[in-house]
Amino acid sequence: MKNYFSDMMQNGYKLLVNERVVWPYELSDSQKVELLQQALEYFQNLEEYEKCAILRDKIAYIMNPPKRRGRPKGSKNKTSYGKTRKNSDRD
Repeated sequence: MKNYFSDMMQNGYKLLVNERVVWPYELSDSQKVELLQQALEYFQNLEEYEKCAILRDKIAYIMNPPKRRGRPKGSKNKTSYGKTRKNSDRD
């Protein structure tokens, strides 16, 4: 008999390692981490350590997301793109 659980885990792994994982909106960060942790334990038991490293990095990304760069939302020093100020407008 074919091992469907193994196939499901392999296919699930492919979904989880996409650049942008589309998580259901109702999942909290801790639930996402728990799901990834369970997948990590499964692949540790299979000794597929490369997959474990990728899953570990995904967990770290969820726990410590990168800080946003650029101007904070609501900043008052906005400029309109496509419009330039002339020197005479500055005086």
